[in-house]
Amino acid sequence: MTSNEYNPGETHPLASGASVVWRHQRIVWWIFAINLVFAFWAGRGVSQRVGDILDHSLAAGRLLHGFSIGAYQELYSMPQQPISGGANQEFAIAFFVVILFATGGVLEAYRRDENLTTGEFFAASGKFFWRFLRMIVFLLLALIPVSIIGAIFFALNGHVYSTNISDGPGLLIGLIGLVAVAVLLMLVRLWFDMAEVITVVENQPKVRRSVVEAWRLLWRNFGSLGWLYFRISILADVVFFAGLWLWLWYGPSEAIALSFLVGQVLILFWLACRFWQRAAETVWYQRYQTLSVPAPVLVPAPTWNTSASVWPPADPMPIPLPEVGPGTEPEES
Repeated sequence: MTSNEYNPGETHPLASGASVVWRHQRIVWWIFAINLVFAFWAGRGVSQRVGDILDHSLAAGRLLHGFSIGAYQELYSMPQQPISGGANQEFAIAFFVVILFATGGVLEAYRRDENLTTGEFFAASGKFFWRFLRMIVFLLLALIPVSIIGAIFFALNGHVYSTNISDGPGLLIGLIGLVAVAVLLMLVRLWFDMAEVITVVENQPKVRRSVVEAWRLLWRNFGSLGWLYFRISILADVVFFAGLWLWLWYGPSEAIALSFLVGQVLILFWLACRFWQRAAETVWYQRYQTLSVPAPVLVPAPTWNTSASVWPPADPMPIPLPEVGPGTEPEES
């Protein structure tokens, strides 16, 4: 199935997916609120540890009146571990579990294109949570080749840097490796996105079958599915990093409230684009199902023969025979 196989009267899955996300935008707002709560509790520890160091240091000005990468790296590598230490990972894992649990309800709402009640949403989330949890095992297996390719580029980059006077070749190899690994990670993500969509739409209990079917689907429809996915990813990345760049270089760093507002708007936009991908994938697969089902064969009904003014011959009616049994004799003619 390619992108030009849709019916002329149908909107593209890209536009249809955006409409679905808009109609069910409360899902995006709820996930954004949950993310904000987890970020608040995860950031409290970091804020306190960083404050204990920078409140009595002149280096705080390099971060307060601008953003210095060097100052951030020094802060990150300090033995007290003010940024990487603490229980931040626990909040990240908890948020991942919450998102994984809610994915079943989100895809069910997008599949039905209906506003689910709270009970229906949580029922769908619980129904598919264990299946999605088992799917992580296959995801980790799929990430092994990507990790090997990344390690090869990293080792090659280090070798080129150590054997060449100029930094140009090593920088080029590092950039190529970064792009290659990023593209492969996006393809793996699309693959397992479709596996989750198939699991929900088909109510498939066997995770392995969903993963295999999603791979076949992606292989046969790479142009249509890949272009659908990458367009939204490119838009999300360009807007996010452009906004981040403008915030870092042109925004007043002392304006804490404005910085917080800009950051949350960028996060909300990124979340909306992610849900846009999931809705577009669901619409795409449902239309793929429709086009994959063979059309029923219609048998023509008997027609009136106008030239002979007779109906087509039918089976003769059976003639009933007289009953013959004990105590009865055949009638004489």
